[in-house]
Amino acid sequence: MHETSYQTHFNAARHVIFSNEPVGEDGNLSGYRYTVQVKCLSCDQDKPTDMTIIKNIINVTLKNHFDHALILAFDDPIIDRIFEVTMRDKMLGGTKFSQGDAWYGKSEVGKVAVLPYAPISENLARFFFKKLTLSVNQLAPIDFRLASVKVWETPNWCSEYPVN
Repeated sequence: MHETSYQTHFNAARHVIFSNEPVGEDGNLSGYRYTVQVKCLSCDQDKPTDMTIIKNIINVTLKNHFDHALILAFDDPIIDRIFEVTMRDKMLGGTKFSQGDAWYGKSEVGKVAVLPYAPISENLARFFFKKLTLSVNQLAPIDFRLASVKVWETPNWCSEYPVN
């Protein structure tokens, strides 16, 4: 078995409300150039791993939705400020956040990704791993599987899921 990895970048803003903030105070919007590293395992050591498959899966699953987007948690009060209430109810009503789904769309502020939890690197790594695993299992060769996803918010701070 051997391990290969593919690394890419995307730019996004996120909004996080921390539980230690006074009620009614919002956290700041923060912009990041995220780095995402996807590690894969393959049993076939006699031929090179076709990372084109992983690159395409990453583009469709992650970059199309998150590059230059505002990433929010589904319970973030800022959603009420950027969407009309009727649109918010319609948008969130059809999404199964309890199952880890996300909503992607556009608003007056541009592209938006709404996640079931706070958009911090720990949660992004877990979310990306789960979404990518579904696609890899469907599209990649049978001897190929996802090992982990690592997400850097800054050059000095990253989270990996799962931890090996």
